[in-house]
Amino acid sequence: MIDSMISGITVNLFKLIPSGDRIDIDFIPLEERSLINDYVHKLDEHGCISGPQYGDYLGLKSGVYFVCNKEVPEGFQNRTISIDSSSYVMKYIILKYIKRRVEALAREDKVFLPRRWSEYSQITLCDSHVIKHSEPWKLFTIRECLTLRVEHIPLEGKNALFLLADVKIRRFSNLSLAKIIEVLLQKGYSLDKIEELLKHHFYRCVINDHYHDCLVNYFDEKTATVTIDNAEQILPLTKIFLNPHPKFARNFIEKVLGENLGVIDKIRMALGKQRPKKKIENTVRLITKLLIEKKIFPATLSNVNYRLETAPQKIVIVG
Repeated sequence: MIDSMISGITVNLFKLIPSGDRIDIDFIPLEERSLINDYVHKLDEHGCISGPQYGDYLGLKSGVYFVCNKEVPEGFQNRTISIDSSSYVMKYIILKYIKRRVEALAREDKVFLPRRWSEYSQITLCDSHVIKHSEPWKLFTIRECLTLRVEHIPLEGKNALFLLADVKIRRFSNLSLAKIIEVLLQKGYSLDKIEELLKHHFYRCVINDHYHDCLVNYFDEKTATVTIDNAEQILPLTKIFLNPHPKFARNFIEKVLGENLGVIDKIRMALGKQRPKKKIENTVRLITKLLIEKKIFPATLSNVNYRLETAPQKIVIVG
């Protein structure tokens, strides 16, 4: 008889260890999906941290589960219950907790948040440290970014929570109309020539933190008149951005603005081609820097502290 060979694969899963098996949590029993979503929205607006449970699942009843450090709004038919601290619904609550802490760090410029950094099931945050600026105008930067999900994975019949983390090297641009005009003026272009150069590009306009496709009609030193959905608006030059996609703007960026994108593109590609072992090491390093050292973890929710293991999980393969 030949003995089985045992090997393992290290994966980018990091276990969340609760300080206790049970967590005290508020619960509102609800069945209708739209009503659950409405309550989640109201509780989050109130400053609570909530998670939806659509239907009975793994011992949890359908409804909204939440943690709140303030008085719950009147009219909410909630009661405090005790559930497994690694229950399925806790993956939503812990991810939302991380999101709140990340937002606070971003306001202090301790992390950098890309556009669309927060989605329903994951968030992305980036190191405030810039790996490299493009030259000579510093219109582009590359940074290390961490995409996070909280996953519920039962192990041997018991609930368990894990942080799924992925590191990527991402490129970001600072192509506001204000910055582009400043560069062109420094290069000696007249305002008439600048208007001609900028007339036929694709732009994105920011209104109340939302991005819209827009056309730039004309501009002065501080504002521009733009068309959004067939309606004209006046916006600051700092709220209008050139679409940096290579298909539309690379020739203009390199030939007219004179920005060298080749160097940072090569660095980004080289750093992105990491062997699995190196990528795991970099993930551990960035988790430690952005989540542990910046005190997102340990995370306190109700009567439980959640500690993040920085040792990645290993999947054992028996053959």
